[in-house]
Amino acid sequence: MSPLAPPDVRNTRAIVVGIEEYATGRGWRLSGPALDACRFARWLLERGVPAAHIDLLVSPLAENVAEVHALAAGLRITPANQISVRCVLADGLFETSSDLLIVHWGGHGIVDDNEFRRLFYADASERDKRNLNLSSFLTALRSHLYSGHPRQMVLVDACTTLVRGRGWAASLPDEQFPVGRPQANRDQHVLFAASFGEVAVNDDRRRTGLFSRAVQEALNDLPADAWPPDPVAVRDRVDGQFQQLRAHGHTAQIPSHLWYRSRSAEDVLVFAASPTSRWATSSASGCLLLSYQEAVQLRTIIDGAMVPDTVDGHYREVTRNLLGMPPYPDDPWAAVQALRTPVSATPLFEFLARLASGPDPVTRERLWNWIRTAAPTWSIDVDTLVDLDCRLRRTILLAQLEPDPFSTGFQVTVWSYAGGNGRQVMSASEPWPWWRIGKELSVLLADVGSVHWITPIMIFQMPMAMLDSPVEKLEIRLPSGQTEIGLLCPVVVRPLEAPGDPAINSARQHRWREVARLGDTYDPQFVGVLDLDLLSLVEPARLERLICLGLIQDRASDSRTLPAALNLAHDVGVPIVLWHRAIDARPPDLASIEHILRGRPPLRLPDVVHQQRVSARHRNAPLDHPGRDVVLLWNEPHCLPPILLWQLPT
Repeated sequence: MSPLAPPDVRNTRAIVVGIEEYATGRGWRLSGPALDACRFARWLLERGVPAAHIDLLVSPLAENVAEVHALAAGLRITPANQISVRCVLADGLFETSSDLLIVHWGGHGIVDDNEFRRLFYADASERDKRNLNLSSFLTALRSHLYSGHPRQMVLVDACTTLVRGRGWAASLPDEQFPVGRPQANRDQHVLFAASFGEVAVNDDRRRTGLFSRAVQEALNDLPADAWPPDPVAVRDRVDGQFQQLRAHGHTAQIPSHLWYRSRSAEDVLVFAASPTSRWATSSASGCLLLSYQEAVQLRTIIDGAMVPDTVDGHYREVTRNLLGMPPYPDDPWAAVQALRTPVSATPLFEFLARLASGPDPVTRERLWNWIRTAAPTWSIDVDTLVDLDCRLRRTILLAQLEPDPFSTGFQVTVWSYAGGNGRQVMSASEPWPWWRIGKELSVLLADVGSVHWITPIMIFQMPMAMLDSPVEKLEIRLPSGQTEIGLLCPVVVRPLEAPGDPAINSARQHRWREVARLGDTYDPQFVGVLDLDLLSLVEPARLERLICLGLIQDRASDSRTLPAALNLAHDVGVPIVLWHRAIDARPPDLASIEHILRGRPPLRLPDVVHQQRVSARHRNAPLDHPGRDVVLLWNEPHCLPPILLWQLPT
């Protein structure tokens, strides 16, 4: 598919609308949109757009008429009523072609119950609210019926408040546009003055809309010979101005945008649209994902939810590959609103599935009931969301092993965690030897395996001096046969000693939020590899920046060196540490540590180490395979054992 040729300014077509006076009278009057329209038309003339290619449709206030005519000198002015505007948008565009079509509209607007954007004509009245269905018009512009205008830029300075919020009981008259088949090589960039449900502020004193003024300033700053105007640069400049206005409390208005491109290999592609799915005629046309009723039901659930600490990480994960998305807005409903703007519904529903995986069972049930009903109507595969839920709610078994002072066995307590909820599932009434621990864990692992298709993570919580023990070689007997637990599922260790210093606890929790923030990405600045014997010489500040530490252990190292090093990492709050046991068959090897750590997202290390162990046990694996005798300390701060519940002796 050939790319679009650069547009010629002499073959640019513009439709500029500004409405200040409505048939409704004083209640709807605005001072500024007609003047903004004329200023924009004047800018087009100065850039070289022929006057004959500019349709200026304005209905100014009486006190602004003289200035409108002065600004519009050389242009033909037409009233912005329904007949005139419809004639230009329908018949006029059908009969012409352009390299670039620009539409600029300023005036009153609203969002109806179906979340279609509507713009009111100048002859709209309280009884007959005549309006342009902007959503329908944008969809039509992308079809083959408007094939003469392959590149489009639309600027809309109008409110997007909800029709129900205005108390209008009667439905709005609907003026649909004919829509043809989807057209290849079609670019459509739309900038809206306000986000869903917001008022677009008009400054009557300065006689301009805040959005129109910001757009005009952005356009004026473009190089004089630059054509066409870069919509991304304009958007970024406008966003920056509104961020400053909001920071000083001058407005709460947040401009929004829709980028549609029918080609798939664009450097600035923001959202790619499919003509077959539901959002191709609603969200992609300038409305938000979800119907009004779906949004109301969802907000009721969100408002009553216990929000998990990881909600910002969930938002970052689903928006990681979406360009132009704002950062997490510190409010789950605001995050949902932001995720209703992409054309694809996938990020929104993945975010909701992640919310449902939290520790609140009520929210989980309510959200999943809503998801199962709404997802199919937006072409979302519910089974895919269920798989995501299984991964997020993956079972973690935490076995606490305390050496018994009067025997060679251990006092054992086991907790099970799923989706943030933890419960005690086992405790020893007497010291257990290793074989008994394996027998009891076999029962638990068999039960978990019969419910979930994803293997659980096994955590052994032990005294610091025991963390180098080969717990991954504990024998497990399942109906399918006997195997080592480290070959069955990811096995990690964590220290039994809990830091009493609140600052250390806080540091570890902060660092773990960084692990969650990284998600499926790798950032080398948070990962370090150090020689065990030199660790005591390392400045603590260097360790405090890390979330993952690899240790190189020499066979000749003092047996006390590793516990001392782990204590140091523990005290500064490093949550993830990886090392190889110092055995004769394995020389100290930096490459083996880096092989496991480099490029691996820290959050995936339990599974990475598990697969390394499986590969290392293959009959053809070399003795120095990185997965042989590898140990992973995984000090996740959220899986902390609750109060012990001891069983009565049998």
